Amino acid sequence: MLQKRIQITNPKGIHARPSTMLVKAAGDFSARITLEKEGQNADAGRIMEILMLAAVFGDELVITTEGEDEAAAMETILSIFARKFDEE
Repeated sequence: MLQKRIQITNPKGIHARPSTMLVKAAGDFSARITLEKEGQNADAGRIMEILMLAAVFGDELVITTEGEDEAAAMETILSIFARKFDEE
């Protein structure tokens, strides 16, 4: 299991488009990918769970990957956040 704490730097936060990007990326891996904000967990493969986090600019998230390809999954998810969901 891998965990990484990150801060959302995307000015628009995680709305429908970024959530869709995360769901599509999560579908490429067998590892379980979760996002946590203030004790609330979301499965990265479920768009409604991600949207329910209501994550905005500056919020802290804990990303957890667990499974056979957890390292690759973590790298991909972190890359999406680092690119600010390609919104800039």
